[in-house]
Amino acid sequence: GTVRPVLAYAFFLLYASVKWAQLAASLGSVTFIEALPLIWHVEDQAIFAGIISFYFGQRAMSKLRSGR
Repeated sequence: GTVRPVLAYAFFLLYASVKWAQLAASLGSVTFIEALPLIWHVEDQAIFAGIISFYFGQRAMSKLRSGR
């Protein structure tokens, strides 16, 4: 029962560390506010929205099916 959440947390930490490294590399030449659009793209927003909606949507649908 804990395999999927542990893998999800591990991949999120990996993704966050890559984004953090991109931000740290970008901060040498631009400010923090200028660097955020450089590392947070539309694709990143889509990935994040898909993951969040999958977890919360699955939970809501399982509650709906069970009648709670």
